[in-house]
Amino acid sequence: MKVITRKKAKILRLNKYFTGKPCKWGHIVERYTRDGNCLKCSYNRSIKWQVENSDKKRYHNNNYMRKNKEKYSKYNAVWRKENIEKRRETGEKWRRNNPDVVKEGKKKSYIKNKFTPLYTLRRVCRRVIISLSNNKSYSSKLYKLNYTPEEYISYLLDPLPQFKDIKSAYTENYHLDHIVPVSFVIKYIENKQLAFKISMDLENLRLIPKLENIRKHAKVGLPIVQETIVLLNTRYNVSMPLL
Repeated sequence: MKVITRKKAKILRLNKYFTGKPCKWGHIVERYTRDGNCLKCSYNRSIKWQVENSDKKRYHNNNYMRKNKEKYSKYNAVWRKENIEKRRETGEKWRRNNPDVVKEGKKKSYIKNKFTPLYTLRRVCRRVIISLSNNKSYSSKLYKLNYTPEEYISYLLDPLPQFKDIKSAYTENYHLDHIVPVSFVIKYIENKQLAFKISMDLENLRLIPKLENIRKHAKVGLPIVQETIVLLNTRYNVSMPLL
């Protein structure tokens, strides 16, 4: 590293300079031209201040990020894209080390989002996928729908104008019914992805009172079930039998 005086560094308009001599604390490193302090001393003072003034530091950081939201959003988007594996590993490690926090977070999320279109649809999909795989672990990436959560809720509520949202329907003890039971679809359709699509077809879903759903259970001899089987056979080019 080239030795230079502070005076010359000012003339050359350099941010830092190096004298080759130790500071009063024994650090032989570059110094800042503006005040002559060595980088190591400045760093140590900064760390000490941050530890002693954590609230001020947090406020300053949050305030700066709010003022530069767009800048941070772009930076974070690029970083997330370039560090997918690192994010996954860090996330898994944190979840393993904080099971209680994860459990509490899931509970809060469930309470907050229980009746949102996305969460409502995900719960139904999860139950169907688990039935297909006979395993609590599943990958939702393999199973995709051709409608949005909002379209799903709208379709279910259209025949029931007395309910303004899905929460009010569930509160009144209405249940989601697969007209053609999932167990019946699984029995005759070997392809799991196709079985999922058939089970979750909008024409195969409806909201009915709890007692009616319990009485129906997995019966397939009912007229509405037979009609829906014919419709799904035609739509998906399959041959589920009429019983």
